[in-house]
Formats: sequence, C-alpha cells, structure tokens
Amino acid sequence: MIPKGKLVLIGGSIEMDIEKIDKRDGDTTERVILPQIIEMAGGPESRIELITCATSIPDKVWADYCNIFKKLGVNNLGNMFIQNRGAANDGEEILLKLEKADMILFIGGDQKQLIEHLRGTKFHELMLQRYLHEDFIIAGTSAGAMALSDLSLLGEKRGTIYEKKDLIMDKGFGFINQVIIDTHFMQRARLERLAEAIALYPEKLGIGVGEDTALVISEGNNCEVIGSGKGILIDGSHLKHQMSGGNGEDTDDESIPLFNLNVHILFLGDKYFIQDRKPESHHELRQNQPA
Repeated sequence: MIPKGKLVLIGGSIEMDIEKIDKRDGDTTERVILPQIIEMAGGPESRIELITCATSIPDKVWADYCNIFKKLGVNNLGNMFIQNRGAANDGEEILLKLEKADMILFIGGDQKQLIEHLRGTKFHELMLQRYLHEDFIIAGTSAGAMALSDLSLLGEKRGTIYEKKDLIMDKGFGFINQVIIDTHFMQRARLERLAEAIALYPEKLGIGVGEDTALVISEGNNCEVIGSGKGILIDGSHLKHQMSGGNGEDTDDESIPLFNLNVHILFLGDKYFIQDRKPESHHELRQNQPA
C-alpha cells in the first residue's frame, strides 16, 4: 500500500535561532527545516504535537520548542509526554490529541525508551493508520527519526565497528520497512556503524542524515533532502562480505570486510527513489573518465 502521509527524518541539532533562520530564509527556504515542516503540516494554523518521551529533559525541550514555534507563528502546538505504555493504550486525551494533529514530531533522546513506551500500543496503531490513509506528517529528530523504520539502531556493544554482532538493534515503529536510519551522521562519524548494519541486512537501504538536515519521504519511496547539510544513502544490493572465519566458522570478534557498497551523497534538493535504488540530482553531474 502506498502511504498518503510523509515521513521527515531529521538528523538532529535543528537550527533554533530565529535570527539565523530569518537570515537563511532570505537565501533559500529549503535550507530551513522548521518553517518547511510547518508548511507541510498545513501552515501556522496547523495542529502540531511534540512527543517528548524519549528525552530526559522534557520540560526544557518543550520550552525551547514552544519558543521557536511561537516565533514562527504557530499557536496550535501541543506536547504529548507519554510516560508509559498504559498511557499509550488507555489515555483517551492523548489518543484524541493524535486524532486531531496534522503533524507529530518525535523529539530526540533515547530511541530504546521511545520504542518501549509506544510500539504495539493503540497510539502506535493510530499513528500507522493515519500515516497510511491520510495526509499526515510524522517527523522525528535524532533518536526520534531512528525509531521510525522497522529496524532501529540502538548503539554498539563494544563500540568497535566492522566487527560482527557489535550492533544493538531492535524493532522500530515500522512506518517504512526498506531502510535503516542513522542520525548526527557526519558529525559523529557513523558511516562505519550504518555500513555494518547494511552488511547484516543488505536488502535494506542505509539512510544517514546530517545535523540540521532532513530527508523527506513521500509515498514511502520518494526522498528529498532539505536543510543545510547532506544525506548519505548506502545501497548494499551488490554487497560482498565475509561473515565467517577462514575455517568457515562464525566468530563473534572477527572484523567484516565489505566490498561493493554503493554510497550516494545528497545535498539540498537532491532526490532518491528507494524502490528503484536510483538517485536524482538537480546539480550538474560529471562522469570522471579514466586517463
């Protein structure tokens, strides 16, 4: 089924300084994330709900977002701090807020906590149904973006990337099944982490999103980069790797050599089509010829 809604995967560290936003907006509006997602939701009069249960400082985060959204003209901003699964299943007020929202924004923090609170609840099911059948925006920043696919990266056991079974992964919300998402991508040097995830699940597309950058996915397939940074797409459909030792035995501590990873670097306005595994750029591209 082709979803009618949109996903907005934000790499974290969104620009929240209104003076900088105004200055950048004079250059090109596509470089500014928050005004763009407000327009996607229907403009300043739209109903936007923050979901802050992933963060350890919900009051501060709520105050910061209230301040910037108010300066951007949004008056219908709400906060759904869902403290446990009971509230996500039986909280009538929370479910009613979700029914009325034009967009929800998952704030960053701990994606494991976010998933544990919401996955498999009535709240989760209502989000999914609205995303599939309505013009509904589901946005997430940092950990909030990483939880949106069916597999979520939670971290590393030892922090030694390119070694087997080092990644900690769990089921996510499943709004999109063909990808694995990582955030703060360039700033925290996470290429190796996402590459290992794709080595384990080569049928998936790796999506790495830089800070103050977002990848907007429509129809569950069409991606476009907005914001000031870049997105990295890792296609493992032609990947070759060795997952066992020289004697054919699988080991837990052996490094994984990876070959034929196809990596795309996308900037503002560039597009990618997930099902066809095809990038499209509005920049002029040149093919380097061998000497």
